[in-house]
Amino acid sequence: MFNSARNQSLILKEAIIELLRNETLDISCILWYQMMLHSFMPVSKMENKCAFVNPQEITATRCEYDDEHGTDHVTKHLVDVMNFHENKQFFLAPYWEGNHWMLFWICPHEFKGYILDSKLGLKNLKLYRIVQHVNKAVTRFKLNKTNKAKFSPTVWSFPKCNQQESGWECGYYVMCWMHEFVLSRQFDFPNSNWKDDGPYSYEQLERRVNSWVNSFGNEHLRKRVKWSFTLFRKLHLPIFLWKICWIQKKFLT
Repeated sequence: MFNSARNQSLILKEAIIELLRNETLDISCILWYQMMLHSFMPVSKMENKCAFVNPQEITATRCEYDDEHGTDHVTKHLVDVMNFHENKQFFLAPYWEGNHWMLFWICPHEFKGYILDSKLGLKNLKLYRIVQHVNKAVTRFKLNKTNKAKFSPTVWSFPKCNQQESGWECGYYVMCWMHEFVLSRQFDFPNSNWKDDGPYSYEQLERRVNSWVNSFGNEHLRKRVKWSFTLFRKLHLPIFLWKICWIQKKFLT
């Protein structure tokens, strides 16, 4: 999915409970949502132009380690993904820094990068540790693929995007942005770029959580436990309650 290497991730039940309680998303939950979106691509009627970057490989902590020890892990991973998907136009990279999720999407063939940050405020490029690693990766990737006369530094933009109201929503916003971009916006980009800085509604965020839960359940739990939400819906119990009951039935018993 990301590159030629085999990718594995452990999702702890605590991370799933945090997802259902509207707490800060664990990196494994973001990774699973990427895998879910990736599974949609083969059945799409439109040509997919997107590839994903593994968020576990590009965290601010990894960037900081590379900077302090002279290593090259983050840049190398980015180059590997770009080479593996060299015909793709967009590389979606969820990024974790300062206890906050953001979405970077990188267009190496056009030497452009975009940052969706739901707590943007007055931030500038210097505050994102990963930017210099992406710049080096794009340069390395394009070095032998582009006429040097057309070579240029990566230009970064901050599209107007949804801004969160509280402290827990950032990871859910990243899931929403990836979902929208992969399934619709990529096909008319940049005309389809975000232009709204209003917050997502709670119902919109819940739809992303429900799609995560349903995808994970269908993939891993369908054959282990038979469970129905019908009774909970008929009794009009809160969505949070029936999701917690479902998780308890499947994971904690």
